Amino acid sequence: MKKVKKKIISISSVLLAGILLLDIYQFISLKVLKQPLSTFNGYALLEVVSSSMYPTIEKGDYILISTKDKNYHKKDIVTFYDKEDNLVTHRIVSVSKKGVITKGDFNPTNDSLTVYSSIVGKYVFRIPNAGIIVRFFKNPIVIAVVIIIIFGISYLTAEENYDLYQEFLESLEKENKEENVHTVSHYKGKKNNNKRRKKRARRKQRRG
Repeated sequence: MKKVKKKIISISSVLLAGILLLDIYQFISLKVLKQPLSTFNGYALLEVVSSSMYPTIEKGDYILISTKDKNYHKKDIVTFYDKEDNLVTHRIVSVSKKGVITKGDFNPTNDSLTVYSSIVGKYVFRIPNAGIIVRFFKNPIVIAVVIIIIFGISYLTAEENYDLYQEFLESLEKENKEENVHTVSHYKGKKNNNKRRKKRARRKQRRG
């Protein structure tokens, strides 16, 4: 039971901390530094909000894209800005000097030409349903409940640990008392033996 409690605390804490750090980093990158994309060491995490790339990439997934890789080939999956300045992640179906033609795996038709300057990154891998989990933990009610649960379990665990600590101290105190009793008894016995020896010695002196 204690191991389960510790796992719940650890997982919930890591998720909340990770989401909080991600939000702070994205806020600084997009709002403070005015960057077009929140990147770290040439990589960016993006949430998928449509099913145009199903079944390769699904709505609610998080995808990691590389903003360093500028070599684009047919069948590569790339993220780019469309004419409305929305980020889109589709597969390249043809490459030319002017740019690329893309298409969502689930879409029936191709997209219009995308110039190379509009491409922001190349798809690396996906984290299934991560967007759903992140949105769930961003809900203020969920955050409050999770924090209450973490503090509640931490408090109960602390109480249990305190009780165990008290039991440990009591057992040590009991052992010390038993050792002291044994030491005193041994000392008294030794003292009595010394008295007997002295009495015998006196008797011998009188007889002599």
